[in-house]
Amino acid sequence: KIGADNLMNSLDEIGFNQEVPFEITMAESQYSNTDRIEIEIQLADSGYGQGQILVNPLHLASIYTSFLNDGNIIQPYLQYSDNPAGKIWIEEAFSSETVSQVMEGLTGVVNDPNGTGYAAHRDDILLAGKTGTAEAFREGVPVLNQTYIGYAPYDNPDMAFSIIWPTTPMTIPFFPAQYMGRDVIQKYYELEYGAPKKGYHKYDLNEFYPRIKAGTYDS
Repeated sequence: KIGADNLMNSLDEIGFNQEVPFEITMAESQYSNTDRIEIEIQLADSGYGQGQILVNPLHLASIYTSFLNDGNIIQPYLQYSDNPAGKIWIEEAFSSETVSQVMEGLTGVVNDPNGTGYAAHRDDILLAGKTGTAEAFREGVPVLNQTYIGYAPYDNPDMAFSIIWPTTPMTIPFFPAQYMGRDVIQKYYELEYGAPKKGYHKYDLNEFYPRIKAGTYDS
């Protein structure tokens, strides 16, 4: 049993309720609308990512950098540099044992046919990532806020990504954030290496995303 105090302390240690050190002011991640998790049902809801938890997407991507940097969370930055030098934001956010366990799980999510993120699987690049859904309401209608966070390639990563697809209609039978993730990864490698990867199924974005937004995409 983790308990509220241990959960809050652990989240504080990885940057919750802190200003993200970035050139643009970003909203802080939080686990409560007050300064603490106050009641048991809030603790239970927080345990699976709901309750009053709000996570900044840039912060979330930064957390994932720790799995690739010996447990250290790397400070995000915007300015381009020919010779970038990463700075550590939070040292030893996770132990080596935890990092190993998380990386194994993230690989399975995307590459195991039974994984929740298998829709983002690619034959040419070994990805690692995690999907997420949070129930919400928009104008009284239930919707989903979807996330897809990860990095690639798994064995020698050179990119990390954090995708939030808000207010997805409940009627959509799949997860558009994963498909957008495939587009983001594909575009990155096209720009970085000048040629598309093989085995990539590209969607017509002009047709795909408007239909997702309207809740009419049915295949």
